[in-house]
Amino acid sequence: AILVGWAALLPFLWRRSRVAAGLWLAVGLSWAASAPPIPDGRWLRLVMERAFYLPLACLAILVALGLGGLERRRPRAARVLAAGLVAAGLAGAGRAWLRGADWADTRRLCLETLEQYPNAFAARFYLAQHERRERRHAEAASHFRRVLDHPVAPRMAMSAWADLGVSLKELGRLDEAERAYRKALAMAPGEVRVLFNLGNLARVRGRRTEARRWYEKAVSADPVFAPPLLMLGKLAYEAGRPADAEAWFRRYQSASQRR
Repeated sequence: AILVGWAALLPFLWRRSRVAAGLWLAVGLSWAASAPPIPDGRWLRLVMERAFYLPLACLAILVALGLGGLERRRPRAARVLAAGLVAAGLAGAGRAWLRGADWADTRRLCLETLEQYPNAFAARFYLAQHERRERRHAEAASHFRRVLDHPVAPRMAMSAWADLGVSLKELGRLDEAERAYRKALAMAPGEVRVLFNLGNLARVRGRRTEARRWYEKAVSADPVFAPPLLMLGKLAYEAGRPADAEAWFRRYQSASQRR
């Protein structure tokens, strides 16, 4: 509908200024030149969109010329046809807007994807992460386990084990959470968030010495990752070592500012 409106102005401008008509034509066709000359995976969607743009622009010009000719011979029919094209364009735009609003909901998007493609493990993984962020940990744990029942990319598997551990911890299933964390750590020994979460788990269990060791490993893995510095300061303060606690808190403050 927008292209037809753009094309409909061309004859009007042509009768008044051919320069203006030429510039207006160039404006409409310039979008077709924005596709890269050699497509790759990242640009594939852009190339597909642009590949259809130029034929649609030419079709819009033909439609506009046809409406112009029809306007001179049968004005009423031309107006009815133009109104129909505008209505169809608005209906298509409205449908696209509604679909976009539906897909703005991550959970609905993932569920629709899984309904059509049950083995879309990436969609199930993102659904599990969404459920965990929404604190629906039982559902999240179920989805993470279903992801891990199948061979997936190592990075996704590590993240699934780590996030499964978070949900299990929140559900109070601490032994299972530790096993999940350790499986994630076996796949990525220097993963700082897994080390930090193991420290949190040990602290919840009252194992302060073990917690301190995990936090120190997290600091060694990433000295500017602030959360374990804060927890080390808290452990030192609770152990009656205010000087050590102050040093950790100062490092935490510095790391937070750098992040």
